[in-house]
Amino acid sequence: MTSTNPNSRFISEAAIEEARQERSEAWKRAYESGTAPEPSDASDYDPRTLYERLQEQRAKKTEALAESRRFANQIQRLDDDDIEFIDTVDERERQKQLERRREERAALAAFNERVAERSTRLPATAIKPSRPAGSEHAALASYASDSESDSD
Repeated sequence: MTSTNPNSRFISEAAIEEARQERSEAWKRAYESGTAPEPSDASDYDPRTLYERLQEQRAKKTEALAESRRFANQIQRLDDDDIEFIDTVDERERQKQLERRREERAALAAFNERVAERSTRLPATAIKPSRPAGSEHAALASYASDSESDSD
C-alpha cells in the first residue's frame, strides 16, 4: 500500500545528490571497462514549478520566432533614390552594349570591304577558265567517243 503521508511524495535534495553521484560513478566505471552502463530512468530533477518550466519553453519559442522574423524584416522596399540609381546603372550597361555592337558592326564591315577589295584585285588569269567555252562540248563528245571505243 502507498503511504498517505504528504512528505513521502517529495524527494529530498540529499537523495537527488546521492543519485547523481551513483550515476557519475557508474559512468566512470563503464568508461574504464569500455562498456556503457544502462541508461537510468530517472531524469534530472528540476526544482522549478511546471508553470515556470512552461514559461521558459514559451519564451524560447517566441525568441526563435522573433529571430526568424528578424531576417524577414530586413527586406525593404526600394525608395526613389534607389530606383534612380538602378536605372542609371542599367542605362550605362545598355550604352556599353550598344557601343560594343557598333564596334563589332564596324569591324565586320571593314573586314567585308577588305575581302571585296582582295577579290577584285585577283589576276584575270586566275578567274578565267583554262579552256574556251566552245571547247567544252567538243571535250565531252571526245570523252564519250573514247569510252565507246574502250568498251569494244
